Amino acid sequence: MRIKTGIAVAIIMVLGLGLLGYSIFTQTQVKAYLDEGPGKSSANSPGGAGTAEDANESDISVSDAGENEEPSRADASDAQEEDGIITASATFNGRIDTNFIELEMEDGTIRSFQLSGALRESFDDYGFEPGDRVRISYREREEQNPLIEKIEEME
Repeated sequence: MRIKTGIAVAIIMVLGLGLLGYSIFTQTQVKAYLDEGPGKSSANSPGGAGTAEDANESDISVSDAGENEEPSRADASDAQEEDGIITASATFNGRIDTNFIELEMEDGTIRSFQLSGALRESFDDYGFEPGDRVRISYREREEQNPLIEKIEEME
């Protein structure tokens, strides 16, 4: 009977240590991911917060094959890009919440965009209604919604 009890205690200890090790490993991985932040490369300075400036680092990404390629973008027929800022026309569908709006692009795709800090504070002053035509200037960001830096109603 003592041998069975000893074996049971040993098994419970091994399982407990395995669970503890897994828990520590998982927390370390989550912390590393949060420290790095979505869309940030390991080349960024440690501890930096994810800001709109982080999106300016590079417009070229490296694929698994090691070749340079342009990141995918929803191309509106009249979209123009200058200095990483894309200007396009769209139809305002509505505000999702205090941070995001939904737009229908010229090519018919519906996308959600994050408002910059300045726009977030003053967006209600614009008085946009669903169906209004707007011109936006925005930046694409890896693994995040595009960030609108400027929006104006089209006549």
